[in-house]
Amino acid sequence: MIRSMTATGLAVMTTACLAACQQGERAEAPDIEAVAAIAETLPPASLLLSDGGRGDWTLQITRDPGFDAFAFVRAGADWCSDEWVSQTPGVSVERIDGIDAILFEPGAPEVARFSFQPCSGEVQAAYTPRIPFSDGADAVFLGAFSLIPLQDRAAVTALAGNMMAFEISGDVLRTENPRIQPYLQRFLAHEATHIYQGKTRYEPPRHAWIGEGAAEAISLQVAMDLELADEAVRLQQYAENYALCDQALEGRTLEDAIARGNEGNYDCGDLLALIADAATGEHSLEDLWKMSRRMGEEGYTAEHHFNAMLDLGAEPDLVARMPRFAGEVVEDPLAELRAMSEAVGIVAEFEDGELVSFVVPATAR
Repeated sequence: MIRSMTATGLAVMTTACLAACQQGERAEAPDIEAVAAIAETLPPASLLLSDGGRGDWTLQITRDPGFDAFAFVRAGADWCSDEWVSQTPGVSVERIDGIDAILFEPGAPEVARFSFQPCSGEVQAAYTPRIPFSDGADAVFLGAFSLIPLQDRAAVTALAGNMMAFEISGDVLRTENPRIQPYLQRFLAHEATHIYQGKTRYEPPRHAWIGEGAAEAISLQVAMDLELADEAVRLQQYAENYALCDQALEGRTLEDAIARGNEGNYDCGDLLALIADAATGEHSLEDLWKMSRRMGEEGYTAEHHFNAMLDLGAEPDLVARMPRFAGEVVEDPLAELRAMSEAVGIVAEFEDGELVSFVVPATAR
């Protein structure tokens, strides 16, 4: 049974004024006064990013008084705290409870400079910050430098497990848009579910389908409870899930999904979450998640998830099928999903391989 949950607060992301290198003859970095003038509309900080024309990367931050800490919005990876070197006394980059943050000590100057080498390797759960090209040019993901202004170190600690940043833009969003609005609502509900899930995350990464799948299932039910989605939306979502999961697992495993850009983690994970929800009867996905977290406080695994299902009353035969589905190459993924769905009372009717009717038990609503 999926219960509605709403986020109590979302972090507001303050973006900075950034300048990056260009291909060929590299552009001169803008004068800091010019950057500061532009940044007056983006308080309380401005950033100046430059490669110095020689590959010597630097970041300069100018802050407003009263802000002694800046948390990186995309804090899932620790490349900042690992690679950055402060060139300014009293200013540092540290990783605090899973969040990279720039910290200013009392009396530190308002302008600070760092040297670093942008990470060009794969970063878990984040975009690659830098892609170098053979002609010497670089593509830099500027979102990796977006910051949340905070008062001090304690405020960074308070963000742990409760930070979500959402940035949208474009003329199409200046007026009400019935096509885009439902997507944005579902997106926010999905990310708010991750806040509810807390600091405990999947470990190792191959078990990412558990958290992403639960977030998909819960966010849809929240939308339905708030009358932002209906049965037609549910049918469309699960029709896509069955099709995309079947496609993602053709000759591959679900546990390899994160190496393929999360292909399968959302679609297959959503279906497995719904099956787990129905399998535990009157218990909810919230109950299942809480039990999994208690079992794996530092990082849950699929084993914690499956054991929690058993403790909440799921049939052992069904639970035994899930690790095989996730960790082995399944000859016919769609047939196996249909069989597990049927075993827990989910009625999924197909015509020519396409889902045309989808009914879930009352305990899984």
